Amino acid sequence: MRSTVACCFAFVASCFVAWACATAVVPIDNTDVPETGAPPDSGQVKVDAGCPQFNTDTDPKHCGSCTKACSALQVCAAGVCKAACDLPTVKCVTSDGGVGGCVDPATDPMNCGSCNNKCPVVDAGSVPADNGNDSGINFGDAGFDAGIAPQAGSATCASSKCGVNCPAALTACSDNICYDTMNNHDHCGNCMTACAMDTEWCTAGHCCAGGTEYCGGMCVDVQSDPKNCGGCGKVCPMNAQTCSGGTCVSCDAKTDVLYNGKCYYLDGSGGACDMGFSRASNATMAATLAINVNAYAGKNYKHKPSSNCCMWTSDASEVYGMVSHCNSNGPFSNGEPAVNGAGCNGAKNFAAGQLTFCGAN
Repeated sequence: MRSTVACCFAFVASCFVAWACATAVVPIDNTDVPETGAPPDSGQVKVDAGCPQFNTDTDPKHCGSCTKACSALQVCAAGVCKAACDLPTVKCVTSDGGVGGCVDPATDPMNCGSCNNKCPVVDAGSVPADNGNDSGINFGDAGFDAGIAPQAGSATCASSKCGVNCPAALTACSDNICYDTMNNHDHCGNCMTACAMDTEWCTAGHCCAGGTEYCGGMCVDVQSDPKNCGGCGKVCPMNAQTCSGGTCVSCDAKTDVLYNGKCYYLDGSGGACDMGFSRASNATMAATLAINVNAYAGKNYKHKPSSNCCMWTSDASEVYGMVSHCNSNGPFSNGEPAVNGAGCNGAKNFAAGQLTFCGAN
């Protein structure tokens, strides 16, 4: 019986010793063991798995390991406590008087050019969504002309000078904000070029008038240009060579004349034109007839004959008029309309059924 009790006490004692050993806290110095497995001076940030929030390569309070602290005047370089930093790094004193790590003032944005010279960066929350990107022209887009909204970049340090690193397709300007210079109204093409307010917008890095886009080296009206109909490079086909409202349309063979990629017609509409058309100029009629004086021969009024033979155009006075088909159905004859036809040169007749010259917008 006594031997049995003695054995029990011995067993309990051994268990207590084993428990004590298992729960004892023993400080470990991992100064020379890079936790990442990276060799010294590999360029990788060295951390200890027990304190990943610290850079054990440079932190003098956790130098080489979580528990290794350097003395008051030492620095931590490559995970080793030293009296001085390895070139080209230098020892910096923190703003609170403590000894910081070894930094390279040529590249460190927190100590750029000198210790504690922190490179500034604009707070993203302080950048207005439409900052410099509103032409004042109503595009139905709540202030944006096009492109990417301005953004805050990240601070950089190169050759001891602060800079800003911007996301792809954006450019850093002097205010440290990143802009889409291909589309930004106040930074169009570069940081210094601003487009005219209320009349221009920025398209493809160029200032163009509202309603036009920059295509093929110039600003064009993509609503009416048959070579850029509805967008740059969208050429209208041979069977629909007029661009109206950004859509390629074909001219009506019975009434329309094709000139310079647009359809034109005559009508007794009293100055009104079909949707997508507006009154054309005397100069346009002159240019059309200069190519072919009989361009309108065989054509007819678009909707109805006129009640006054003088041709109402976009100009203040009338120059052209009908000859043999004055106020009567066609098809028209050779040589009409003509300058001073029906005695209209310099006339100003604007009757309800006035002969009207219309062209695609």
